[in-house]
Amino acid sequence: KQKVMGSRNTLPSNKENYFEKCLPADACYRFTLFDKSGDGICCENGRGFFSVTWDGETIRRGRFKNGKLQRSSAFGNGC
Repeated sequence: KQKVMGSRNTLPSNKENYFEKCLPADACYRFTLFDKSGDGICCENGRGFFSVTWDGETIRRGRFKNGKLQRSSAFGNGC
């Protein structure tokens, strides 16, 4: 069963945004990033990116253009 642990509907343009969410370590998770408006997460200069870390390890990172769905591999101690 999938459960949304957090979401953001709008973010300010041309600004770095940081989010932190504490999750129980004994579960299994998958990070999903979806751009509802389809314009990517970026700015005029083309340097937008995202990064997901778990226990100090980078799980997923990359650029997000044209609203393409981005998913991480499963992570957490319960996987």
